[in-house]
Amino acid sequence: RRPAPARPDPSSFLVEIQDARTLASLPSHAGILAARVGFAPVAEEALCARWDVYLRGTWGWGIGATGAIYLPHWAPDGTLTGCKLRDGTGGKQSLPGSRYENLYGSWLGRRHKAVLLTEGETDAIYAGWVAAEERIDIDVFAIPSGAQKTIEPQWLDFLRGASPIYLAFDPDEAGVGATRNWIEA
Repeated sequence: RRPAPARPDPSSFLVEIQDARTLASLPSHAGILAARVGFAPVAEEALCARWDVYLRGTWGWGIGATGAIYLPHWAPDGTLTGCKLRDGTGGKQSLPGSRYENLYGSWLGRRHKAVLLTEGETDAIYAGWVAAEERIDIDVFAIPSGAQKTIEPQWLDFLRGASPIYLAFDPDEAGVGATRNWIEA
């Protein structure tokens, strides 16, 4: 028997994430995050630039030298726990050692009584943008790895006292199952 290799500590790629945020903030890259993800059309430069400020400032997104978009995850205490990467072709991966144990966006804290819970990061980000634009007092978070069967106890603790909690999951089999599990929980 051999011991399993040690997983890297996510804090070891904090510099890489910061470099990606810095690269995304360069004037030559204005609007690149929003355009690459599809939140705003490339032709609408001012809107893309506003989106990028939101993506970098609120969610900590960045872009690497190869064009991969960095989606960091933090714990409610601000500890970096992982980072997902999205390339321009729809490919998805995580930086080594990433753990997704907390609701995405939980590091932003609870500011409102109402909560909207989505199935993924981009859903949460878009819903958060719309809520801010429409001045809707609601916190938006996402299940960190899509519709899962298991609801972690720390998620319920984090959401304790929220009312109402809106569930915005996909209408596929996994989303319907997750909706049932959350209602039961």
